[in-house]
Amino acid sequence: MADNTSTGPFDPYTQVFSLLGPDGVTEIPVSVAQVDALFLGGTSTQVNYGSQIGATFIMLLVVLTMTPRRRFTRVPTIINIASLVVNLIRCVLLSLFFTSSWIEFYALMSGDTSRVAQQDYNISVVATVFNIPVVILIQLALAVQAWSMIQLWPAMYKWGSVIISAAIVVATIGFKFASAILQSRGIVGNVDLPSVLWVRKTDLVLSMTSISWFCFLFVVRLIIHMWIHRTILPPVRGLSAMEVLVMTNGILMFVPVIFAGLEFGNFIQFESGSLTYTSVVIVLPLGTLVAQRLGNPAAFATPSNSNASNAAGGGGGSRVPFLNNWHTNARTGTVLSSGVTSHIVSNGSREKAHHGNDADVERGVRVDREIEHREERISGGS
Repeated sequence: MADNTSTGPFDPYTQVFSLLGPDGVTEIPVSVAQVDALFLGGTSTQVNYGSQIGATFIMLLVVLTMTPRRRFTRVPTIINIASLVVNLIRCVLLSLFFTSSWIEFYALMSGDTSRVAQQDYNISVVATVFNIPVVILIQLALAVQAWSMIQLWPAMYKWGSVIISAAIVVATIGFKFASAILQSRGIVGNVDLPSVLWVRKTDLVLSMTSISWFCFLFVVRLIIHMWIHRTILPPVRGLSAMEVLVMTNGILMFVPVIFAGLEFGNFIQFESGSLTYTSVVIVLPLGTLVAQRLGNPAAFATPSNSNASNAAGGGGGSRVPFLNNWHTNARTGTVLSSGVTSHIVSNGSREKAHHGNDADVERGVRVDREIEHREERISGGS
């Protein structure tokens, strides 16, 4: 029944109609604005989940196809693949809400969930519980990558960072367990969610604190790198895999920090909570792949390219061009290329590179980088 008691000009967009409650007597007023907000919010959230499903699936394919075979047994790769798979399942389960009986008009407007199917209850609970393994895998991935950067720091800074990181990770995972359990109980009606709202708020704060802390570690390492080289540009001798990893994580980790900050806002048509986790899950393997590709291009080369690289390196090791700049000499028809190459020589002892030497020594492997100039005659050239 429409409410037309307004004395002013009739505005169809502000009219209110009533629904009868489950008892058949109580009237539940519903406005056109409420219906609009319902459909707009549901549509935008579904598009949000669909985008996350697509992005996670594409990133999973990229990781599976671009990662060298020998790296599939390494802990960071296993964690990244597991986090992508679990996050993909989580996003699919979340999106199923909008095809379930939860989204029926009367159930949403009246609050009567007596006809919500048991299967839909189960899916909602499982989708909520899947936040736990996603958070655990994210924390593990962040901790592993952070440790790979800070393990060479002075002991005071290294172990101080480790203690703080461990405390934040444990607290974040613990409150995620509590929040997911209480939210699941709230779905089935066994707990009053407003009474335990502080747990969910604490979980939100800790999730943002965790992501921001690890982003801070990456950014600090990036700033140290820029300070050492006195420039924001890569050094002439090129970038190592660790330097590329620091740069990509230091820059890309700002994305999940932004989404985490948006969770404190009240955006009805934008759900940033799930985007926070998805962005971390995508950013970490992306940074790792870039670091692997630039730091060790031979691992991604075809057999013919690998043979060519080995032939160029002779018997003393492998020479892999890092950054090649090609240009043509117009007078002689000669193609010149200059690039930084890495000459890797096994060394049983760990040495320290002296300033002024074109050598990086780390973990018993000496990497000599030199400028290589190659000259090839174009067939038919003078």
